[in-house]
Amino acid sequence: VVFRTSHIRSKMKLQLLLAPAAALFCADPVVAASEDGSGLRLATKKTSSTAPFTLSETCGVGSYKCYGEGTVGGDYQGPRLISVENEVCDVKFLEDSKFGTITVDITGEGGFREFEICRPDPLNGTPAMPFPKYYCVTTVRSDEKQPTVLIDMTFTSCDSWTKIVRNLSANPNNDGEQEPGVFEVRCTKDTMSHRESFNTYE
Repeated sequence: VVFRTSHIRSKMKLQLLLAPAAALFCADPVVAASEDGSGLRLATKKTSSTAPFTLSETCGVGSYKCYGEGTVGGDYQGPRLISVENEVCDVKFLEDSKFGTITVDITGEGGFREFEICRPDPLNGTPAMPFPKYYCVTTVRSDEKQPTVLIDMTFTSCDSWTKIVRNLSANPNNDGEQEPGVFEVRCTKDTMSHRESFNTYE
């Protein structure tokens, strides 16, 4: 067998030149802002090292203290910012649910009360969804007659969760009209500080 060394060397050089490009296209790319703010750069998404977990009677269920921030109403100049403080949320499994439905009973200052029902994402407990996610709606709320509130709830550990709340419509309430708004609320067990519980998630 006769080997043509020049052909082999050329092929090796071509493979070396193509290797960085191949690695770039095989990676899972995400777009991120450049460090100097002048444009965009391509980065490789970090995969979570968190072991997938699911809720149980000893993980996720219990009483939480919550805080957050919301933007509501406003005009073309921008919405108003409001704060969420000192809310208490009790998370429980809905009895007899075959799919792990949970309920969230919320109480706040001034006699505020809200009740939510939440369905789990089917991928909870898998590598694709290491942090359990729930999709919730408000069924009753003390300051709205007909609430249309949607919530995306994500557990960051057995003792902490965060949620994005969207109040969609302007329903009548005790003061007239309820303005549309979006909120971020973070909740932790009574035994944990807010910053401690979110260190691994952020």
